[in-house]
Amino acid sequence: MPKRRLDDGMDESMTQSQGTVQPLQDATAEDLANRLCRFVLLREHTRKPIPRLELKNEVMQEHSDRSGKAFKQVMTLANEKLRDIVGLELVLEADGGAIAADEGGFDATQPGPSQGASASQAASKSGAGAAGGRYVLVNRLEDPVAMPLQDAPAIYLAFVEVVLNLIHQSAGQLDEPKLFEWLEVLGLSRTATLVNADGGEKIEGLVSKRLVAEAYLRRRKKVNDPDTYEYTPGARATLNRSVERADEFREKILTREK
Repeated sequence: MPKRRLDDGMDESMTQSQGTVQPLQDATAEDLANRLCRFVLLREHTRKPIPRLELKNEVMQEHSDRSGKAFKQVMTLANEKLRDIVGLELVLEADGGAIAADEGGFDATQPGPSQGASASQAASKSGAGAAGGRYVLVNRLEDPVAMPLQDAPAIYLAFVEVVLNLIHQSAGQLDEPKLFEWLEVLGLSRTATLVNADGGEKIEGLVSKRLVAEAYLRRRKKVNDPDTYEYTPGARATLNRSVERADEFREKILTREK
């Protein structure tokens, strides 16, 4: 049986009879891992999860990788570099409790998994497993330094915490009408503007678009009420913030003497 040559930088070609794929050469894997590190660090300013397909297209476009083993090898090496040098790690979004609908990004019109389904089952059904999914860059430093923030980003992050705590107080999910109702009680109506570096954004757009795009929230249609959307915490809400510290902060506010 003749050997089939693959243009993927592998040590040996794959034979059809064996059906095995050899690892990338060390030099090739090193170069691709460095490329992946540069790409995710430069892209992180968008604050949006990175689809696996986008990573492969940007980093490994000249390599054939139908099995996904080469990508896994590059990802493992890149994460070693990210952890050692900058204390960061690329984590599959599904590991943070959120499921991406497809490789192109989260589809807010699709209903989420039933409450009885496990995360792994939901990931398999939605394409968030090995073949697809999205990645979030997570801080792995044990004691990260908190830099002082300017007013605009500090106000935005405070708003994120308010929204996440309202959802937390509602057993982890909150209908969209009810969420905006509670925000209005706090003086944040749908049409109100929250100040930011660009001058301001409407509350409704912040919640339904930006917080969803940045994976702080997951927006989906209710299973038994397709005319109503509901929100649950997204991957960034659990992977890029301390849920325990957020709980402690909320309890201090709720138990503070009046």
